[in-house]
Amino acid sequence: MAYQSIDQSMIHASVNNDNECYNYVGCDCSDCSVENCPCRYENMRAYDGSRRLILGLDNGSEDVQNPVLECNDFCFCSMFCYNRVVQLGSTSKLECFKTQSKGLGIRSKDKLLAGQFVCEYLGEIISIDEAKSRFAHYNPNLPNYICILREHITTVSNNRIVITCIDATKFGNIGRFINHSCTPNLLPVAVRINNDIPHLAFFTNRDIAANEEITFDYAGGCNDNRTQPMKYKIKCLCNSQNCIGYLPYDAMLFDEIV
Repeated sequence: MAYQSIDQSMIHASVNNDNECYNYVGCDCSDCSVENCPCRYENMRAYDGSRRLILGLDNGSEDVQNPVLECNDFCFCSMFCYNRVVQLGSTSKLECFKTQSKGLGIRSKDKLLAGQFVCEYLGEIISIDEAKSRFAHYNPNLPNYICILREHITTVSNNRIVITCIDATKFGNIGRFINHSCTPNLLPVAVRINNDIPHLAFFTNRDIAANEEITFDYAGGCNDNRTQPMKYKIKCLCNSQNCIGYLPYDAMLFDEIV
């Protein structure tokens, strides 16, 4: 399917009525390696000194990762700050290749280390209703490029789930070709930089050998997303020991539009 390559996600008009985009206030640090940096405090220090994600931070799991707040354009720190990773872009040498049974896939020419930033999933950021509407007209015989990012935000006053929908069908980057695996080697993480709209960034959850295919879990680690109507049951070909048998979809896409 033809698509237009983009270098940053595009905000669709449908999002304007759902979310108010506001800019963050920057830190006034000269050295954000210190623990009193407000940006790094919000992260609970998400990155180490090598700019790799600290896996399983603060939740005891390597399958679910807390959202990340990077330093931004309003911060006084330099671009060499440890808390600037996704905004600097990927240094991974990724390539698209023909897999044996899954069509196109993505691999890295070089070894990737655990916690390393690999790439973003770019596309149109759309509202929940727009995602449901597009999916309702989706041909189950074609690839689905609507990715749902769920964040569980816990504060002193309440707990809430923030949902971001990214559609890479018509606009996207190399991330749209990353295949599913029930035992993935990538971890999707919500990363915010200048405002409240998150970037969907992929980090490695273990060391990955050169030329090994990179994959992520289309279910987002949520068991509710591992069942779907028969019409959408497409055989999973990941061949992992934990394979559930069918490609997962976010259960929200099957809900009726309110």
